[in-house]
Amino acid sequence: MKKTYLILSMLVGMFATFNTYSQTYSSYGSTPTNDNYNYVNNSNDTMYYTFNSVIGGAYEDATLTIDGNAYFYPGGSYNVYGPGSVLVGNFTNPAYYDCNVFSAVITIPFATINSYGGSVVYKFVQQGTVYPNCDENKLRAKLQYNYCTTGVPAQQASFSFTDSLFCQSNDPVNLTGSPTGGIFSGSGITNGVLDPSGLPFGIYYATYTFTEANGCYTQDSTSFTVFENPADQSMTACENMAPILNTGNISTVYATDANLSNMIGIGTNVTLNPITVNPTEVFSAVVSSPYYYEMNSLDTSNYQMVDHDDLSGDDRGGIAVTANYVYIVGDDATARYDLDLQNGTDFQKRDGIFTDLAQLKLYTLYNTTAPFTPNSDNLDGFTMNALRELNEDLSYGSEIIMLSQPVTIGTQDQAVILAGYNELIVGSAYGNQDFYHISILNGVVTPMGQHELNVYGSENWADWGMTGFDGTDRHAYFRDENDSIVDFNFTTGTYTSILPITDFSDLSSFIAHPVNQRFYGHYESSTTTFGGGQENLFYFQISDSASRLTATPANYACPNMITFTFNTLDLGADTTVCSEDGLYILPGGNGYSSYTWNGVNNNFNSYPVQASGEIVLSVVDNTNCTLTDSINVTITECTAGINELAGTSMQIYPVPNNGTFQITFDALTSVSQMIIVDAQGKQIAEKTISQGETTVAMNLSVEPGIYFVRLISENGTSQRAISIQ
Repeated sequence: MKKTYLILSMLVGMFATFNTYSQTYSSYGSTPTNDNYNYVNNSNDTMYYTFNSVIGGAYEDATLTIDGNAYFYPGGSYNVYGPGSVLVGNFTNPAYYDCNVFSAVITIPFATINSYGGSVVYKFVQQGTVYPNCDENKLRAKLQYNYCTTGVPAQQASFSFTDSLFCQSNDPVNLTGSPTGGIFSGSGITNGVLDPSGLPFGIYYATYTFTEANGCYTQDSTSFTVFENPADQSMTACENMAPILNTGNISTVYATDANLSNMIGIGTNVTLNPITVNPTEVFSAVVSSPYYYEMNSLDTSNYQMVDHDDLSGDDRGGIAVTANYVYIVGDDATARYDLDLQNGTDFQKRDGIFTDLAQLKLYTLYNTTAPFTPNSDNLDGFTMNALRELNEDLSYGSEIIMLSQPVTIGTQDQAVILAGYNELIVGSAYGNQDFYHISILNGVVTPMGQHELNVYGSENWADWGMTGFDGTDRHAYFRDENDSIVDFNFTTGTYTSILPITDFSDLSSFIAHPVNQRFYGHYESSTTTFGGGQENLFYFQISDSASRLTATPANYACPNMITFTFNTLDLGADTTVCSEDGLYILPGGNGYSSYTWNGVNNNFNSYPVQASGEIVLSVVDNTNCTLTDSINVTITECTAGINELAGTSMQIYPVPNNGTFQITFDALTSVSQMIIVDAQGKQIAEKTISQGETTVAMNLSVEPGIYFVRLISENGTSQRAISIQ
C-alpha cells in the first residue's frame, strides 16, 4: 500500500481554484564527481552526499535509497551518518561476492528531516571489506519524503480491502475509508461502490481521498485484482440420472450455489445429484491457493526402486509425475516409467520440468524468447516470463501461461523448484535468495522476499521439492545440506527434520504423488535402506495420514456455471379424433435413434392407431437417454360430428393425383397443424395453418400409394385418405 499526500487551496469568490503544491521531495545527493556517484576504490572508505533545498513540513518518515554495485565481502557494509555524526543506518549488498546492481533502503524519521533547515550532508563510512572488483564500483543515494506546506494533517486517509481478490461475478462491494467523509476513485468505482463485473483481468488501484479544513488532503491507495470467470458450460443429461464430472483437477469443487457454500463434492470424479428439474444449475471452481498440504513423517518400509542409468545417463536433477508416469532427468535424457517403475523409455532433457499436482499436469519453466527453457548453461540464472505445458512425451503442449512479471532464479548456479497444488514456488538458494509464488491458474507472481534454504545441491542447476500450507504459513519440503528431508517454514524461517537420509547420495529431487500416495525420488549408487544400482529412481508409501491432501473452502478461484438440461418426449394431450377409415396416424417426432411403440421396437417415427386406447412410446435420444410418454386416443366415426371436432369441413382435390393437390377448409379460428403420413405411419410433410387460412397447396415427391392428411385444431383432429398415383 502506498500513501500520497496533496495540498488543496481554495480561493473565495465566484469560482473555486485548486492549487496543487509540490508534495514530494525527491533528489539524488550531489557528489564531488558531479554525477551523483561516489566511486569505490581501495583508498576511498568514506563517501559524502549533499542534499540541498530540503523542505520542512515532513509528516512521514523519509527514505534514503542507495543503489549501485561493488564487491562486498561477508561483514562488508557502510554506516550512514547525518549532521552531528549521528548514525542513521547501515547497509550492505544482500549478495556477497556479487557484482549485480543492488539497492538498499534506510528509513529516516520525519522529525529528523524537519530539523535539517534547508540542507544536509550524509557521510558513508566503510565497515569491513568492500573491494572495487566490479566493472563500475559506484554508489549513489536518493532522499525522498512527503510534506505539506499548510501544516501536518491531523488525520490521514486510510482504507484497506478485507479481501483484495475479486471475480467478475462478485457482487458490488461498498468501500469504507477513515476518517469518514472522503471520496473513493478508481476503475470500477462509483459513489464508493466497487463493481468488478465490467473489469477485465488485471491489477487495479482504489484511492481514498480525505480533505481537511486547511486544504491539505491525504490519499491512501491500495491494489486489488480482478480475475475472469471461466466460461459457463451447457450439458445435456438424462432425466433423474446423476451425472459424473471429471475436470482433471483434483481440487475442483462442485456446489449448488454460486457462493459454493452448498457443497456437492470435490475431486476429479464427482457424482452430482440426480437431474430432476429442467434446467438445473451447478457451480464449480478450483481451490486456488493456498491449498492445505502437510508432510510430517515418512515411512520407508514399503519401497521399490529401478536403475535408470541406461535410459537417462548420469544423475542431473529434475523430477515430475502425471496420472500415469514418473519422470527423472539425467545428463543424456529424461527417463519415464509407469507409476510402478516399470516399462521405462527415454525422452529429451527437460531441465525446467515440474508438475501441477492439482491437475497432475506437466509444465516447464519457459521464456517466450531464447533461451526458451533452462539448460546446463544457466549458471547465472534463468529468467522466465511464462509456464508452458508439456505433453507426456515431453513435447510442447498448446497451453502457455503468461506470468504477471518476469522472474529470475538461480542467480548463482542453484535454483529451487517447489511443486504444489495449482501453484509453484521458485527461488535462488544462493545469491540474492529471492523467492516467488506463482499461481498456475492465472500466472500471478507474488514476491515472497528473501529466504535462506540450505539445499543439498543437485548436479543440475536446481533442486526439486514441494510446497505446503498448514492453514497459516507456507512451507517448503526439500533435502537440506545436513542430509535430511526437511520442512522449512517461510514465515518463521525455521527447519523441522522429517526423515534423515544420510546415505542417500545425490538425493536432491523428490515429489509426492497425490493419488497413489507414493514418495518418488532419486539417489545414486547403493543405500543401506534400499540397496541400488548406478542411478536409482525409487518410491515408498506415505503412511502418515497428516501427509494426505486436504482442501480448504476458504479460498476458491472464480466459479463457472454448468447448466444441465434434459430432453423430453411429448405426445400431446389425450385426444379424440374422427377417421373415415378407422385409422389415425400418431407422430412420434424426428431425430431419435430408436422408437418403441407399445413395447414393440419398429423404429417408425409415427404409429397407426386403429382402435381407441393408450399408446406408449419410448425413444432413445442423441445423448443415449430413454424418453417415454403416453397418450389416450379415442377414435370416432366421421359423421356430422366432424365439423364439431375439427371446426371445419376439409376437401382434397384432385383425387387421385400425382402428388400435387390442394386442400380446402373453412376458415380456422386458431393456428393449427396439418400433417401428411404414409400407410406405415411415417410422417411425410408438415405445415402450420394460420388463423383464417382456408387453402393449402401441396407438392409431394413420393412413391405412389395411400397417404393420410391430418388437420389438427384446438377443437380436435380430422383425417382424410388420399391416393397418389
